[in-house]
Amino acid sequence: MPALFGQSMAAYVLCDLAGKKINPEATARLSRDQRNKLYQKLQQREHVLFHEGHKMELQKDDIEFIYQEIWRGCSSVGQARNGGHDRLYLSRWRADRPLHPDNVVYLTMKELAVLDKDGVQGFDPEVVARVDARLSQFGSWSVPQ
Repeated sequence: MPALFGQSMAAYVLCDLAGKKINPEATARLSRDQRNKLYQKLQQREHVLFHEGHKMELQKDDIEFIYQEIWRGCSSVGQARNGGHDRLYLSRWRADRPLHPDNVVYLTMKELAVLDKDGVQGFDPEVVARVDARLSQFGSWSVPQ
């Protein structure tokens, strides 16, 4: 353990001397089984709510990116961390927009119920603004033809 700490500190010091910001991973990676389960649940949800076919434009690698980079393993709305008491699921944020990484949120079951019942209007305007700002940081995604 001391060796890992020493390597981490050395990396931090070297990056600081070079004038580069060190950006460590904020969360642990998803296992293949976790990623597949999130993907299957999202696929089922899309089929039931939006009558989309079982073929989605979103890939399994996108699930990892959404989980780790966009939401950092936390709920988009309440900031609950993955692995706590609440299970977290992926969902389309705005029903009128297509399912792309810039329109996917990570929510608890309670938050998912609010989203299903009232849409984004069911959440506090500050929360909606924060989620929209976070999603917009990653730009617009389009699938190459």
